[in-house]
Amino acid sequence: TLSFNFSGNLLTTRIQQSLSCTQDEAEHIKITCGLDYENCICHRKGKTEQCSIKPIMEQSMEELATHVRNGLDFLSEHYNNSKPIDTIILSGGGGQMLFLDKELEKRVSIKVVRGNPLSHISLGKQLAKEQTRPFMRFTTSIGLGLRALNFPFFQ
Repeated sequence: TLSFNFSGNLLTTRIQQSLSCTQDEAEHIKITCGLDYENCICHRKGKTEQCSIKPIMEQSMEELATHVRNGLDFLSEHYNNSKPIDTIILSGGGGQMLFLDKELEKRVSIKVVRGNPLSHISLGKQLAKEQTRPFMRFTTSIGLGLRALNFPFFQ
């Protein structure tokens, strides 16, 4: 597991500042447009217009890719006897951003997939039909809940 100083909230703030919009509008733009620059239509302040988020997203994706490459280099230098990393699993709310998996995979040359936080949960018929993407923001909470079921603090 690697953790670094990059988050979905940071990206939302950058979009908000770049487009001079509200935080809610920036979050909506980040999730619905993601890295699909050509088809990104902003719905902000009562206007519908082509979004100009490409520069901020390109800069942010290169920053993220640099963090990942540096992390992979660190792991290979310090844990060279371990199995090589062949897949990156995205989690959290930012992981649901459109085309993030494909763009990061292209930039770091390692397979990138979206995690499924519901993979170890028995689902009702209706919930099983839902896409897992909206649940990615709850990955940590779901994981901690599953851990508590297996290793309760209080018995």
